[in-house]
Amino acid sequence: MISALVFDLDGLIVDTEQTALESWQEAYGSAGFELPLELWLTTIGTWGAQFDPAVDLGEKRGTPLTAAEIEKRRAREWELASQLPLMPGVAQHLEAARARGLKLGIASSSSRRWVNGQLERLGLDECFECVCSRDDVASTKPDPSLYYRALLCLGVEGSEALAYEDSPNGLIAAKAAGLGCVVVPGSLTGGLDYSLADAVVCSLADVDPCALWELIDAEYF
Repeated sequence: MISALVFDLDGLIVDTEQTALESWQEAYGSAGFELPLELWLTTIGTWGAQFDPAVDLGEKRGTPLTAAEIEKRRAREWELASQLPLMPGVAQHLEAARARGLKLGIASSSSRRWVNGQLERLGLDECFECVCSRDDVASTKPDPSLYYRALLCLGVEGSEALAYEDSPNGLIAAKAAGLGCVVVPGSLTGGLDYSLADAVVCSLADVDPCALWELIDAEYF
C-alpha cells in the first residue's frame, strides 16, 4: 500500500525544463549557433550527461565559456524560471497526500540551491519531509541513488512509495529503486518512451489523486 510519494521537481512541479532550454538557446543564438533539441533531451532528468551544452558551445565557437558567461546563463535561467507557476494539478495532489497522511519527498538531479530556491519561491518548502538533490549522491538519474536516499530519509521501502516523474531518466531511476511510477510528460518530453511507467497522464489536473493511488495500489502494490 502506498505510504509515501516522491516527486521530481523540474518539469513535474514547475516547467523549468523549458526555461533551462530557453536560456541555453539564447546563449547559443548570441554566438551564432543553434542548440540541437535531440541532444538537449538527453540531459532532461539528469546531470553530468554525456552532452554538456557548455562544453559543446565552447567547442563550436572555438573558445571555452568563461566563468562570467556561465554565471550569466544561470542567472538568466533563474530569471525565466522565477516567473513560472506550479504545474496544473500539483497542489491538489499534495493536498490529497497530506489529507491521507502520506509522507512526501523530493528526488531531483538539480542542485540543492536550485531545488530549495524553487520550493521556497512556490511556497512548498514546508511540504516535504525530505529533499534529495544531486549534492547528496555520487550519481544522478537514471542511477537510482537519489531514490534510495529519499526512501531512507522517509523511512519507507520502495514497495511502499510512488514516484512522480516527467522524464525517462527519472522513470528508470524510480523503477530501479523499486518504486511505482506515475509519469506526467513535460512540454519537451511528450514523445519519449515511458513503457516502464505504472501510469502515464497528460496532466495531474486530469486525474483524481485518490483514484489514481487506488488504481496503482491494486495493480502494483
